[in-house]
Formats: sequence, structure tokens, C-alpha cells
Amino acid sequence: MTFVFNNKNKWDRYIGDLSYPIYIGHMLIITVVSSIVGNFQIHNREVFSLICVFLSVLSAVFLNKYIGIPIENIKNSFRTKTL
Repeated sequence: MTFVFNNKNKWDRYIGDLSYPIYIGHMLIITVVSSIVGNFQIHNREVFSLICVFLSVLSAVFLNKYIGIPIENIKNSFRTKTL
């Protein structure tokens, strides 16, 4: 029953669409932020974590909007031509 509700919920689907790009990019974000933060001698774990989470979500939105959605549109255009 919860699957039916979640399948129709826009926010839930949007967050679900971001999960894979976050998974793909989070280690890159952590590595880059770690090297930048190390240069500034900032040792606050909470600030480091918040920066990484924010940039991971931001990069996931960017990847989804400018790479994922256009590729899905191209795939769908091929599917409609063959059907």
C-alpha cells in the first residue's frame, strides 16, 4: 500500500531520482572538500559534514537535471519510434 502512495508522490519520486547521483558523487565531493578544508585548517566535523551533504545534493540535482533527464528523453524518443 505504501508503494502506491509513494509512486504518486512527486517529492518522493524526486528524492528517489537523486539517490543514485548522490551515491555516485559523494566520495568525489568528500575527497575534494577534504583537500580544500585541509588547506584552510578547518577541523570542525559538523561544518565539514554539512558542506559535503550540501554539495552532494547540489551535484546530484545538477547531474539529474543536465545529464540524467536529457538522456532519459533521448531514450524515450527511441522507444516511441520503435513502438
